Amino acid sequence: MFRDLVATLGGGVLNANDVLTQYTPTQHAEYLEAVWSGPRNALRDFNFSALQSASVPAPPAPSPNALSRAMARRFADLPAPLPVTNPGNRLFPNWGHLIGAYMVENTGIVEIMRRLLTDWTADERLPFATLETQYWMRTTEELFFTSPNPFFNTLASSIRPDSAAIRENAYQRLLGMGLSFRRSAGTTLPSPRIANSGLVPTLERLLYEVWRGYINRLNANNENLTDRQAVADLVADLREMLLARRTNGTLMREEFMAVATLSWFHLTVEHNTLVVENLNAQAESAGDRLRKIAALVGMQPSRATDAYFRLADPLSALLILIEDTALEVVGVERLYDGVFPNFTNMIQSIVSNWEKATGRPIKDANAVRTLQMPVITSIAPPASVLNRLAGAPVSTT
Repeated sequence: MFRDLVATLGGGVLNANDVLTQYTPTQHAEYLEAVWSGPRNALRDFNFSALQSASVPAPPAPSPNALSRAMARRFADLPAPLPVTNPGNRLFPNWGHLIGAYMVENTGIVEIMRRLLTDWTADERLPFATLETQYWMRTTEELFFTSPNPFFNTLASSIRPDSAAIRENAYQRLLGMGLSFRRSAGTTLPSPRIANSGLVPTLERLLYEVWRGYINRLNANNENLTDRQAVADLVADLREMLLARRTNGTLMREEFMAVATLSWFHLTVEHNTLVVENLNAQAESAGDRLRKIAALVGMQPSRATDAYFRLADPLSALLILIEDTALEVVGVERLYDGVFPNFTNMIQSIVSNWEKATGRPIKDANAVRTLQMPVITSIAPPASVLNRLAGAPVSTT
């Protein structure tokens, strides 16, 4: 979200510094509200239940999902000073998928930044904050660590007092995954009894089938093991699971705030920003910058930090394509046949970094068939998913 804003302004460290240090919390809050008031993508505001019976679905009738956006003010109604850019001028303001926020949060960045703010505001053992850094500190504290937030419709309340617990609850319900890097102290929410516990094994099987299609794409002389139908079925299974958790706009607010929060922190270390320079934490990658910042406050990020950062964007793009039925429109074979280089690069990045982050060999058929994430809840995946996870042999048709 904030990273997309930087891209809209032209990208690079200078624009990143402007977004991070040159605007007030109120302006950023109004920007978030303006983004919320517009659709994330073409199909987010339609009735997804109508998609289940269509092989190549067309946009069905609008649903109450579109009405949830009406709770935000229109851009023209926002008070001065206006946000730094007008999302209404863009056809579909970028709004990443929850899985992108999950990957970035698994690095430990939120808790490292929480400790950084605590040390910077309560002691003087860190380098003195520059004026620009103090702007960043104020915005960070007021937007993401203040409850209730005076500027924007955040979620923390007496019912759900811990924003970190709210995010993890959303990760569990939509993705079937809890965080591997979490706060040592803080409130928690009850474990959800309904969640997509079959999503990760289904995703891993899809990655395997797509990878197999990719390595066989030019195979004209030997047996071609590509299974297009398996890819299509797995895409449909993933979409079914994801949209089931989104009925009537459920989890949209949670996803929005998770994406906004992690986009802000990711942007902070994506470049050698003024905040990074203030801490003498300059490096060649976001992961190395985060490691240097963590060392200053006595912490360590996840060992898989680099892989998590690299997974965030391509995984977000893939699940958005799946949810929006865009893959059925262009053909699921586009994931592996090389016709769209962007799709090919996306899948290769996901497969490579998923193996690094999880230690599971996606390119190994036997491993994909047997290795699964721990089941978080008792929800049953769709029957088609259960059949594949029961140990059915890998199709070679």
